[in-house]
Amino acid sequence: MAKDNLVLLVEDDSDTREVMALLLDAAGYQVLSARDAKTGLKLIDEQPDIDVIVTDVNIGGGQDGISMAEEIRRRGSHAAVVVISGDPEASSERLGPTATFLPKPYDRKALLAAIADARAKNARACAVADDGNPPPYPGLSH
Repeated sequence: MAKDNLVLLVEDDSDTREVMALLLDAAGYQVLSARDAKTGLKLIDEQPDIDVIVTDVNIGGGQDGISMAEEIRRRGSHAAVVVISGDPEASSERLGPTATFLPKPYDRKALLAAIADARAKNARACAVADDGNPPPYPGLSH
């Protein structure tokens, strides 16, 4: 699978996960879906070339979506991150400036814009790190 269009989608609601996967597929992304953090971590281990992680904050598997994304970063992934929640206050402190927050409710256009934004932020952070500098951001940084 091509790295530049592979998305890991982590959403515990099966109907929402299915609709999101269809939207992303129609937009040209290849989608790996997970119902919880444990499955998401397993998929990232099996497919390290994932380009974008799209996760709800409230997922099962012993972790929330932000903690799962932080764990994925610790494992060496440089994937862009989109975090979705109905509570904008709950996650904003933990995201750091390289992740993109997408508030619920959202539509197809907002989802695709959030992915584009996360990829742009991630590319800037990776460019800084590739120059030999330490990552410029705490939390979900490069």
